[in-house]
Order: sequence, then C-alpha cells, then structure tokens
Amino acid sequence: MKKLYLLHGSLGAGKTTLLNKMLSNSFFKKSVVIENEFANFSIDEYLIHKNENNVRADIIAGGCICCTSGQEFLDTLNRLANLPNIDKIIVESTGVANSIEIIKQIILSEGFENKFEFGANIMLVDTLEDDVKELAVNKIKEITLSDLVLLTKTDIVDLNKVNKIISTLKKVSLNIQKSVNGDFNSASFFIDDFKSLVVEKIRNNIDEYLSSGASDVTDDSYFVMKIDDFKIKKFVKELMKDKSINVKRIKGFYTNSNSESIIINGTKNNIEYLLSEDDVNKNVIVMIGSNLDAIKIENIKYKVLNGHE
Repeated sequence: MKKLYLLHGSLGAGKTTLLNKMLSNSFFKKSVVIENEFANFSIDEYLIHKNENNVRADIIAGGCICCTSGQEFLDTLNRLANLPNIDKIIVESTGVANSIEIIKQIILSEGFENKFEFGANIMLVDTLEDDVKELAVNKIKEITLSDLVLLTKTDIVDLNKVNKIISTLKKVSLNIQKSVNGDFNSASFFIDDFKSLVVEKIRNNIDEYLSSGASDVTDDSYFVMKIDDFKIKKFVKELMKDKSINVKRIKGFYTNSNSESIIINGTKNNIEYLLSEDDVNKNVIVMIGSNLDAIKIENIKYKVLNGHE
C-alpha cells in the first residue's frame, strides 16, 4: 500500500518550493514524484533540486492530469504501484488543475483501495495573488477537501489581507498554517500516524463531490517562446504591462552575459530572477494565462529588441 501526497494550488503559489522541502525530509526517502506541467515543455523538471534522498520524478507535460492527460496519469500511478522500495508518491499538479477532479480519478480508478491510501491532500493559497472573494466562491470545495491549507508569501503581504484570508478559510478548514519558502510546522503531518480525511469526506458528501459540476474548467492556455539573448527583464516588464494579455504565471531560463543559467520565476505581482544551481543551458520562457495572443507577444519582443518600447 503506497501513500499519495497531493500538492495543489494556484499558479505560482509555491508548490515546487514546498516539494523541494519535502524531498529533503528523510520521511520521503522512499518516494517518487509525479510532476504535472500544463505546458508541453517542463520547466519544473529543472527546478526540482537534487536531494540526498535521490527521489526521482515522472513528468507529465502538455495538459492537466485532471482532464486531457487523465489516462496518462492513471497509467503512471498504476506503474508506480508495482515498484519495489517505494512507499510514497507525491503528485504536484499544475496551477490550473482542479484537485477535486484529480482525487475523483484516483479513488474511482480500478483497485485504488488495494494499492493506495492518501497521505495528505495539501492546498497552497498564494496570499499575494489569490483573491479573497475568489477563494470563498470558487475554491471553497477544494479547500474543504484539503487536509492542510498552507498560506504562502505571508512575509511580503499586508497583514490585513492575510487575516481576511485566514478568517475566510477558517469557516471550512481547521488546519491552516503560514508557510514561507516551503517551511511550516510539518511534524504532525509528515508522520506515519497522520490520517488523511480525503476519502472519508468524499464518501460523506458523495453527491456533492462526484457530480459533474463539482469543479470548474479553466479557460487558461500556455505559450512557449525561445528567447535567445535579448533584454529579458524589459520584455517581461512590458509583457506584464499589456492589459490585453493576461499572464498569470511566467517561468523559464536564459543564459546571461556571464554564461550563467538564470531562472525566471514569478506571477503577475512578483517576478524573480535567480541563479540556477545547475547549468541548464536552456533559453525558453513558458507563459500561462488567458488571451495569450502569439502575435501580440512576439510584437512586444520585437519592440524591446529594437528599442521601441
């Protein structure tokens, strides 16, 4: 019997950061990761740090495992179920996936109860980007079904907004913690004795959770662009300023003038440029959002390249 850990939350909420913290914990020594990438090019594959536990990752790219890649996800799970020396599987979903659909696929799959049990269903809430009303209206079922809700980026967000989010979530969740850079009080969760309530909650409200309208379908898309050597920071700034394009998440790599690999990682209100631990040797950006018009994006790139911004 293998334990499943599901990490989910909005785009850029900090799922990969949390995953890296988990992988450094000896509790996850005999683990494997299923990494779901919405775009057909996996950036997160390179962001998963090398760790002393030598945990490997299976990448599912080019769609959400809650919809278009569902069968590939189940096939991957079934294959991992038969692996020796593996007792835990960590699933990191895309930021546009609906966790209810993923859980439904898992518990309705053939032989689920003989192969798997939930270790924990963990939802990350981005206190910088997530809207309080949006959480209360459209995310409340996912929050209710989560064993643990982690509030991320609380160190850079106004305390009043953080308190409003906590007040909203407390109505449906008893386990809420603040998390900065993946750190939180995990002592009571990452133990063999912790009991996930995911299956029990679904069984107690089966009509609500298994109905076809239990989750929403996203209208987000992705755009992958090779970047080569140009004014990358200026391009990203101009891209985010364009109100006709709604970029919710941007990530990628480029090589700077010192031949160093730089990670681009951010959301609409927080973009970071970090030195990569590895020589990735990739020059590519992945954008996720709505109204991602390829011509408009290429025009922004052209204007920046030619000094017309």
